[in-house]
Amino acid sequence: MNESYRMGEQSIIAYLQRLANGVSTAELDVAALPAELRAVGEQLQKTHAILQQERQLLERNAYIDPLTNLGNRNGFDRHVEQLWRKGDPFTCAYIDIDHLKHCNDRFGHAEGNRYILSICRTLSETMEHDEMLFRIGGDEFVLISPSANEIELEQRLEQVRTRLIEASSGGKAPMIGSFSFGCSRVDPLAGDTRRQMTMDADRKMYRYKLMHRVQQPKDDDAPQRPIVDQLPCNDRVFQAISMSSETRYPFILNLDTGNRNGRLTPCAILTCPPSTLLTHSTCGSPAFIPKTATTYAPSSTW
Repeated sequence: MNESYRMGEQSIIAYLQRLANGVSTAELDVAALPAELRAVGEQLQKTHAILQQERQLLERNAYIDPLTNLGNRNGFDRHVEQLWRKGDPFTCAYIDIDHLKHCNDRFGHAEGNRYILSICRTLSETMEHDEMLFRIGGDEFVLISPSANEIELEQRLEQVRTRLIEASSGGKAPMIGSFSFGCSRVDPLAGDTRRQMTMDADRKMYRYKLMHRVQQPKDDDAPQRPIVDQLPCNDRVFQAISMSSETRYPFILNLDTGNRNGRLTPCAILTCPPSTLLTHSTCGSPAFIPKTATTYAPSSTW
């Protein structure tokens, strides 16, 4: 074995070791290899290029939503972890598309996908350069803003929602488009936690959905215009019911009709006697509606 061949082998071994150690930018100078090793070097480079492409595809599938090309829940989790490590305060907005199930059921999933994409496009057009939008569920999105405070982001989203409703009303679209949102300001260095961030923004979003519902026309002949109901919802009652669930809010069974239903857990919080409850079954689960829930919200608790 001549010296040139031995040096070539060492170059190939060093190249493979760098790749094994995670140095994806490692390079092999094929031209410097002896003639009998150049074919081996070229094949190694081609194999490495294929593996890099496969890795990028796997990472994309792991962190990118295929429909919207936005970050998915994994991408959101990774981004929030990075923000937490930096320690800088930021504002998050939890956004929920209104009436997506209605759109899918009435017009089909293809139209439902177009509805989702129209919301994404509308939100993206108003975002600042340092903001990021993630799709973390079928109709759930999160917008992260390092620069805007809570009030600024709420005002902007309200303007976006108003324009969306106006643009899709009066027969301009198959249905009236809208979304609900809740914003929360987070400061990791002040002791804020991800759990607090999620619960605060999520609770605000569901309260907004209750208070600013856009009702779709019920029949084909009805004029298509937004019907925005200001539903009566006492703050203390809403907080009591919403805090009965540590995650989502199973007591909200039918936002489309405006019925604010609940499971029996909030009864203890509201101390509503059985005579004040209208029991019925909605969506297959027992539920109740307090007749005069505000009356029975115990002031001593607050």
